[in-house]
Amino acid sequence: MIKYRCLKSIGGLAMTMALCSGAYAAATDISTVPLNTYSAPAATDVKPNVMFILDDSGSMDWDFMPDWACASYSTQNSNCGNGGQDPSSARSEYLFRNSSYNGIYYNPAVYYKPPVAVDSSGVTNITTYPSMRGISVATGGDNSATSVSPNWKAVKDDAYGVQSSATTKSNLNTAPYFYTTVAGEYCTSPSLRVCTTASAPSSSYPFPAPLRWCDSSALTNCQAAFSSTFSWARSPSPSIATLTIGGTSTTNVSVGSIKVNGFEILPQSSTGSTNTGTVATNIAARINACQVSLTGNCTVRGYHAEASGNTVIITAPTATTDTPVLATPTGTMTITSTAFSAGTIPGSVLLTTISPSITSYPYPGKINKTDARTDCVGSTCSYAEEMTNYANWWTYYRTRMQMMKTSASNAFSTLDNATDISNRVSRFRLGYMSINNNTSTDFLNLDEFSNSQKYNWYSKLTRANPGNSTPLRQALSAAGRLYAGKLNGSTYNGVTVVDPLQYSCQQNYAILSTDGFWNESSGFNKLDGNTNVGNQDATLPRPYYDGGSVQIQTRTSTLQSQ
Repeated sequence: MIKYRCLKSIGGLAMTMALCSGAYAAATDISTVPLNTYSAPAATDVKPNVMFILDDSGSMDWDFMPDWACASYSTQNSNCGNGGQDPSSARSEYLFRNSSYNGIYYNPAVYYKPPVAVDSSGVTNITTYPSMRGISVATGGDNSATSVSPNWKAVKDDAYGVQSSATTKSNLNTAPYFYTTVAGEYCTSPSLRVCTTASAPSSSYPFPAPLRWCDSSALTNCQAAFSSTFSWARSPSPSIATLTIGGTSTTNVSVGSIKVNGFEILPQSSTGSTNTGTVATNIAARINACQVSLTGNCTVRGYHAEASGNTVIITAPTATTDTPVLATPTGTMTITSTAFSAGTIPGSVLLTTISPSITSYPYPGKINKTDARTDCVGSTCSYAEEMTNYANWWTYYRTRMQMMKTSASNAFSTLDNATDISNRVSRFRLGYMSINNNTSTDFLNLDEFSNSQKYNWYSKLTRANPGNSTPLRQALSAAGRLYAGKLNGSTYNGVTVVDPLQYSCQQNYAILSTDGFWNESSGFNKLDGNTNVGNQDATLPRPYYDGGSVQIQTRTSTLQSQ
């Protein structure tokens, strides 16, 4: 019988292409069972190789997504768009602290599950990354935290201890808050190009449009996708009113009361001044003193103020058209107020403050929680449930890298669960690499995903440290050359490469997890290691476009089929 040196299977097809070169040898028994079976592990099981490639570029350290959510309030650019916002600006945080605009920010519709860890033998470990229930130091509380009296005074800024080891920013007991956009427009398709004003979906217009991007400040020709042409944000805004201070006074001017809809928003009289700009600043400071909690004379929380010259700009937590009513100011200055207005874009923006005095948390603007909030036992979420979810988001999901680590750890934990395998035999071979090797050893050879391999894989993932550029094409090129046997015995990312191929019919995959576009100019080569890969995706735009005919690379293998 002829024994062949066979080409690798292409496109994941479990077939042997035995037309390479042949040599006469002894007879070989042919397997009578499938080479790849998914019913149960067996001696004939050919496990697919899966190389997980993590983007560890500097942008993975950011706490906003997509990139256009980053623009400063006064400066717009092609990355961030004319709707870009700076979280330090009081008038723009309603977008930055809003998951409809900043996709990575806290979303009350989502249950933020803690990450999964495994011990040295590959067994799931639920103690390393616990849910932030605030009942102990391990769960985000301080030394006084108990199950009867929880607090969230020491939630880590990064539970993985890589991007930050601090807890100084995360005394979450100071009433965290977030904004939610309620769409006032619904569209015919996910492209969000043809839309109508509506408060609920219909059969003709089923897709909500909390945010669209338009090609001019007129905000009339819009779509779902941001681009260099469609860069003006069309989104509802909160209800805003103004107080304008005019005139002069030789004595200090202060205000003792400001009511909206009959509720007091000023905890105490503002500090007096004879300067109109200072009077505005002092009033804004007093309003902000009870933004997140009831203080002094306040009977409602959530109102936010910003002084601009002699004007106070007040943002309401809910939609309202009321006019602020002021007590007569001291001195002889005048203060003129305007009614709250949400602008011309249909919809509204709601502020939610998580506070012990608020015991029920439905999805903002709705009666009940969303179906995804399975962490909440009732029809709405309790204060402790909402705080736990928020704290989990803060420490496990708040940046792109934290979100990727947590999501990947949960996703890969479902491989080979107890109903699919016996005797802890994995059905997959997994490996790991990052695009920048920021830890100097960001590579794990492919092997059966169980026991110590699983532990090492999770350890590599959770130690990833964001920094540097985004050489995605170079990383994918390396993965291709790895499967082609061109890296065998060499050092890659500080680790000696072991040939991952076991059988000529073995399936080989690469999963690339990234937050953006490639930006390297070299290093992405073909199997010879020198020739540029070129463009493999015709004229599609980035990120698909990778440089100017499609070729299929094959590998001659010395491995024998079973």
